[in-house]
Amino acid sequence: LKDNAYAYVEDSQIDSLGADTLLVNNETIQGLAVKSYLNDEYDSIIINGSLGVSMAGVAGTVDVNNITNESSAYITNSKINTDTEQTANDNQNVDVYTENKVLSEVYGGALGVGGKAGVGALSETAKITNTTYAGIKNNSIVNAKKDINVKTNSLEDYNSILVAGGAAGSVGVAG
Repeated sequence: LKDNAYAYVEDSQIDSLGADTLLVNNETIQGLAVKSYLNDEYDSIIINGSLGVSMAGVAGTVDVNNITNESSAYITNSKINTDTEQTANDNQNVDVYTENKVLSEVYGGALGVGGKAGVGALSETAKITNTTYAGIKNNSIVNAKKDINVKTNSLEDYNSILVAGGAAGSVGVAG
């Protein structure tokens, strides 16, 4: 799974007086907001079984999850609110924010049943790479009567529940 989200102001001149308010994602914005949101949810269910009546039953599963996300919000090579000092609202803000969330749940089971031997094995591997950037760069000039906020938020929540079993008349192995 690979995902990207970008929000940016580039090579621009913007004057945002902050006279009006806007409600976005339960947050009040007054002024200029440059925001990106990347929220990925990934669920996986793995089931494997084997039955060997007279000899052996072998069940094995390998699950590999590679999740790479990049989220950024920035102002570059721009002039923001350079001519608004006299006319801007007292609550004029500039907000640069990015959020990058990965929520994942993996459920797995492997069962091997055999007359003489039963083997069940299950392996699960996860690699999560979240890159999150927020900034003001490359000679940008940014002004606000109240606040200039630059923030990032990154969250990786990965849960896995795996069960393996082996049953037989002689030998049962699980791992």
